[in-house]
Amino acid sequence: MSTWTATIEDVAKDVLAYCTTLGASTLTLPLNAPSEFATSFHTSGLDASAIFSQLSTGAVFIRLREDGVTRFWGQMSDLQVQVDDDSSVTATFQDVTGPLVGVQTRRPVSFGSVVGGLPVAYNTNQTAIVDGLFAIRTGSVSGSHHYGPLVQPVRSGTVSATRKLTPDTSTVLEVLQGMSELANGTEWYASPVGADDNTVYVAAQMGSDKTSSVKFQNRANSLTNVQSFTSQYLPPRNIVWVRDDQNRIRRVGYNAASVDAFGEYSTIAQKVNRWSETDQDVADARLRTSWRQILDVRLEPTMCPRPWTAFYLGDTVKLDLGRDGWSYSGSQRVNTITFTFDEQMIEQSIGTEFEVI
Repeated sequence: MSTWTATIEDVAKDVLAYCTTLGASTLTLPLNAPSEFATSFHTSGLDASAIFSQLSTGAVFIRLREDGVTRFWGQMSDLQVQVDDDSSVTATFQDVTGPLVGVQTRRPVSFGSVVGGLPVAYNTNQTAIVDGLFAIRTGSVSGSHHYGPLVQPVRSGTVSATRKLTPDTSTVLEVLQGMSELANGTEWYASPVGADDNTVYVAAQMGSDKTSSVKFQNRANSLTNVQSFTSQYLPPRNIVWVRDDQNRIRRVGYNAASVDAFGEYSTIAQKVNRWSETDQDVADARLRTSWRQILDVRLEPTMCPRPWTAFYLGDTVKLDLGRDGWSYSGSQRVNTITFTFDEQMIEQSIGTEFEVI
């Protein structure tokens, strides 16, 4: 089993403390959303003291290493202190894309006035759009005012498809997530690479086919590497509406056969593109004509194929699950990976989530 360690750091990556009082923790690694590490510290620990001291100086970061390799480097986004017989500090950290939820795509030049927009040309490929979004950290405007995230993400990978994008008042994270929801859009995730803790991978579709080498199974006649699994069934999405910046909505997707079979199940998407160029893309990406199935598979850490080395986000793996009359066998893409740890940072389970399509 892997050995995990954690350190508290500042933005310069100087170690402020080694984490020695961590409570039960969860590391969540999703596709097309910020990764997140949620944990707790004892208030009397040196790690908690380092966090308190850093609060008056600047941002707080945490680094997670698996067998010496950095797997997560994130900035603290939330902190809660509970004082009782077993006082603790609960903290949440997000990767470099998390703070982009507070970065606007338009730049103010003085208080009360706004000019400019997305710093890329219209009708350009999605690689250039991502670079433009990440370049919003301008450093200084009108002398003393600074804008943008503390750590600027750096893109790895390309997406050649062209888009016409006008995000208006959206934040950078909202635009990134909006692009990922489009058919022929941009999928992404942040993951440290060597010394580059701010790397964000982008692609038209993440991952590759790993079905011949990565199998999650719990059958009696197979090598069982699954602890447990849950299957959630959700209604269809057979009508898609788009809401524009004036809060008007119009229908862009409709499946008559599904409505006839199941009734109407509508969803509303926020418009992120000018004119109607990608409205159909929004509909194609969101329409689900029958019941949707979400599988959450908990893996045995000592027996399962390992994330990063055997599979990762976007990869297609083989599933062979069944018990008490319920079964599923097929190939699906990995949408989320979740590690759960005990107080000694020993893995308790590795979760994987799939949407069966």
